[in-house]
Amino acid sequence: MVSSFLNPGFLPVHAHLTRLPAMDACILVAIESFEVSMCAVVREAMDSTRDTIHKAVNPVL
Repeated sequence: MVSSFLNPGFLPVHAHLTRLPAMDACILVAIESFEVSMCAVVREAMDSTRDTIHKAVNPVL
């Protein structure tokens, strides 16, 4: 069957609506997990950079 986007003479192709909520939930979990891990990586990089600068400015401490 050809999608109505490709050929206006055909009826629209319907998505499997029963699968969409589960797919949305999986995508949201993946995005949230990615955000948490990226925040941790950025925080660690910022802490490391701050410590390096602090040691360079105050070598005795």
